[in-house]
This record gives sequence, C-alpha cells and structure tokens, in this order.
Amino acid sequence: MKAGYAVYARTLSGVVVVAAVTHLLMTAVYLSPPNLLKKDLGDVASWYMLPLFRQNWRLFGPAPSITSTKLAVRCNTVEHGWSSWRDPLETLYAKHFYYRISGHSKLIYIYGQIALVLEQEFQRMLAECKVSTSKGLEVGRPQCAFDRITVQLEQSGTYAMAKRYAQQVCEGWSPGQGSAFDSTARIDRIQFKLLTFYPLQYSERDQSGKRWSAVKEVVFRPVDFRTSTVN
Repeated sequence: MKAGYAVYARTLSGVVVVAAVTHLLMTAVYLSPPNLLKKDLGDVASWYMLPLFRQNWRLFGPAPSITSTKLAVRCNTVEHGWSSWRDPLETLYAKHFYYRISGHSKLIYIYGQIALVLEQEFQRMLAECKVSTSKGLEVGRPQCAFDRITVQLEQSGTYAMAKRYAQQVCEGWSPGQGSAFDSTARIDRIQFKLLTFYPLQYSERDQSGKRWSAVKEVVFRPVDFRTSTVN
C-alpha cells in the first residue's frame, strides 16, 4: 500500500515538475527576442501560449503610454452663460492620487469608459467614411470632417449615454462627490467634447513645460437642456 502511494507521489511530482519546466521554457521562448532557440521553437511556443497565456500590454492597462481620452463638459446657464470646460472626473483623480488604495481607480475606470467607447465609435465611423471616400462613394461630397462624423454619431446609443452623463454633471452631480458646477443655476444648454492626449515623443523629451505631444479635440454640438434637442 505504502509502496503504491510512493510510486503515485513520485509520478505526480514528476508530472508537475515537467509541466512547470515546460511552461517556463515556452514562456521564455515566447517572450524572448529573436534568437536561434526561438527560430526552432517559436511556432510551438506560440501555439502553447496563445489559448490561455498570451501576454501583451493589455495585461497591465487598456492603452498604457499611448493615448489618454477624456470627456470634457461645459454648461450654459441663464445667469452666467457658458462655463469653462471641465473634466467631471477631476475630483476622483485628485482622491485617487492622494490615496491610491481607496478604490477610486475603479470609479475612474467605469466612468472613463464613456469617453473611451465614444472615441472608439467615432474612430469606427471615421474609418468607414474614409473607406467609402476611397471607393468613390462620396463623390461630390465633402471629405470626412470631424464635425460631419459627430452629427452622424448623435444617432447612436453611445452618444445618448454620454449626453445623459453630461446632463447629470451640469445638474451638479459628480462621480467624485464634489461638482465644479452650480446645482442651483438654471441650465439652458449643455455641450461636451472628446479630448485625446498623445504622449511626448522621444525627440520631445527635453522640451520643458510641454506635457503632451498633441491634443485632439472632437467637439459635439450644444444640446438644449430642457428638450434634449441639438442646436
């Protein structure tokens, strides 16, 4: 009985060791730069890693060090006219940077998806427009300008979600419990825009005072607050 158990234990231990060594070897080959070992085992390592163990930068973040997309909102009140553009998440960012383990990062991720999904939808429509133009389907019509794409995007559910979010922000609601807008003011119209920030290029690293390489704006038309119609 004991002899059989010992054989079973040794067999199981051997299988675990072989599996662990194989996994480490395949991982090392998969992640290594071009070399002779990868030339021979590269296809096998890729076949092994892709189903469950594929690694890329999305393991650490949605788009690290590539772009940063935000939604800026401004409100037009009867008393004061248009406000300045504000990021509704700025209070959350401040709390997150002050106390990293507070859980505010989850709220930033959730509400930040509104801007990211809207940007993805915009890029999809822009790409489709460019394809149509290249095929001659847009002959005699203007090119795919941002303002034209935003008008088309106003018919989507993604835009409707962003509009509701902006309306709540102008009413004084804030994800970070500290709104920059006056909840007692009489709101007349609202407007929001996408801001995509591009990080500094390597050649720009020594330019003092420059934080971003470029900032792209996609501005949507003002919306009447009471009737939710575009002006």
